[in-house]
Amino acid sequence: MEHAAIVTVIDEDGSQARLQGYSPRFRQFIIDFEGESLLVPGDALVFREDGSYSALLSFADLNQVTPDGSDEPVIVPLVEEQLHVGKRVIETGVVRVHTQVHERVEVIDEPLLEEHIDVERVPVNRPVDGPVSVRQEGDTTIVPVVREVLVVQKQLMLVEEIRLTRRVTEARRPQRVTLRSEEAHIERLSRDEADAGPRT
Repeated sequence: MEHAAIVTVIDEDGSQARLQGYSPRFRQFIIDFEGESLLVPGDALVFREDGSYSALLSFADLNQVTPDGSDEPVIVPLVEEQLHVGKRVIETGVVRVHTQVHERVEVIDEPLLEEHIDVERVPVNRPVDGPVSVRQEGDTTIVPVVREVLVVQKQLMLVEEIRLTRRVTEARRPQRVTLRSEEAHIERLSRDEADAGPRT
């Protein structure tokens, strides 16, 4: 910010003062003489070619002269500007959000396990001394089947064995599965458009 040039006022005694301002309404000059503000009639100062002013009277005499010619003292009000800073929220716009659903097809190929039991009957026809328990040989479960037969003496005869073999196979069955996702589109509206329609 540029500073205003200092304008000098010289009275008839050669004393210097500083011109503070001019009031066109009251046709008065305000000058600063030795730290005191003096209110001087507009016709009491004469403009000079060097840009300064000459006072027709001394500053001491001017201090006794009021603008209306009375002997009442001149009261010069001094004002000071103060800065008050505040802030407020201003709505600059409104956005409207649209959601759009997209569909896509993906192929799922996961292995599915199935169990199968192979039944095999193995004839044995061998006498045994007592009941035969079920036994396991690897993945095969052997279930003995016995019956009583008439002989010279009664005894158990192992007629056959049923072999149960556990077999696991793997198969793939591709399937089509539809998945959905959302995508947001941003649309900026003016103040009039926002007031005209509902907000989402």
